[in-house]
Amino acid sequence: MQDNEGRTALHEAADAGHYNMINSLVSKDVVARQDSYGRTALHWAVNNGHELAAKTLLEHMTADQVMIPDKLSQTDLHRAAQFGFETIVSRIQETLPETT
Repeated sequence: MQDNEGRTALHEAADAGHYNMINSLVSKDVVARQDSYGRTALHWAVNNGHELAAKTLLEHMTADQVMIPDKLSQTDLHRAAQFGFETIVSRIQETLPETT
């Protein structure tokens, strides 16, 4: 179920930082679902600096899902770096494959 902005209960839980609720709601089917702004639940957790919520979501996401850009072409890594959330940047980088 989605609201008029395409947000699911998972988006709302991530936006509020409710990592326990995220554990109850997260599944492969919804973890990368985008709202009308192109944002996943991880985008909302990152935007608000919710480290535990972001960590919980990252445990259920593939690297490709983590790198989904929003409608402004920003990924979660961009946003975390932009806002200075160093711990979240590190967690996102741990999820991504190493490049040489």
